[in-house]
Amino acid sequence: MNKNSGLLLLGKFDGNDLCEIEGVNIFKYNWQPCLKKRFVGYGKIVTDGIQMYKIDLTEKQIYFGARKNKNSYDVFSLSKEYLKEISILERMYINSLSDDEKIIKQAFAYLFNEYGFTYIKTNLGDAYDAEGRFFFYGPVYAHSIYNNDICINVLNLVQRQDYDLFITDKYLSNQVYIRQGKHIADWNMNLADLSDTIRQSLLKDGTIFGCKINKLN
Repeated sequence: MNKNSGLLLLGKFDGNDLCEIEGVNIFKYNWQPCLKKRFVGYGKIVTDGIQMYKIDLTEKQIYFGARKNKNSYDVFSLSKEYLKEISILERMYINSLSDDEKIIKQAFAYLFNEYGFTYIKTNLGDAYDAEGRFFFYGPVYAHSIYNNDICINVLNLVQRQDYDLFITDKYLSNQVYIRQGKHIADWNMNLADLSDTIRQSLLKDGTIFGCKINKLN
């Protein structure tokens, strides 16, 4: 695909204007740069100062191009062929990341956008079990994705590259209490796959691991 061949200029917008793509006002949500310049494939789909962005919602992902001016943005919609290509490249980009924090911020953005979730990374020190007994040297990092109803806790024992997934009813910074939560034993330790599982559960019945989750108003 030639550079920019799949881009259609929608106009100039200052951020207060209504700019809808697929029925979504893009200025209502935070924009995620959905590819990085160093990533393979980026160069053939972007040029002339246009950055590709994504708004990740539960039902769909909104992709578009934007070029920042002094007081406005040039906003571009994408052709179907362009959308297909960029969505494939975006998933490849997420899978290529080695930093768990970056993966979470990319893969779980729909939770932040629509459900008011917050993300925090905590160093919990050495590894202790649910009874408070030491079992390995740390650090153990807790990647906590939470709102007022639930906390998704991904624990990473760095030296062994072990991952565990626990569900609690609130954010916790104490590893022993986290491990007393609901343990999801059948998780395959892939953060992007976990995101897909949660997204499908929300679409099916509005729950995450059995907990009802409400969208922001």
